[in-house]
Amino acid sequence: MKKNNYIKNNILLILHIIYWDKISLKISDHNTFALEEPELCLEVTKANFIFVYLFLKNLDINIIVDNVAKTFFDKCNWLFN
Repeated sequence: MKKNNYIKNNILLILHIIYWDKISLKISDHNTFALEEPELCLEVTKANFIFVYLFLKNLDINIIVDNVAKTFFDKCNWLFN
């Protein structure tokens, strides 16, 4: 049952994402999203951050990250070079 809820949540998230031009991406203890004007705010775990970031970049969505996410991303930058 838990797996089905996870799949449903991801499908709903993708449907929300395609309507937004700009998304705020933050690192959190839980995977959540909130509709905050003027952008959608995604909070993802460190384990999912890279996947979510690359997925959003592939959709050509403008991603805004906070300082914690920037620091984490800088530590993982070798993956993209």
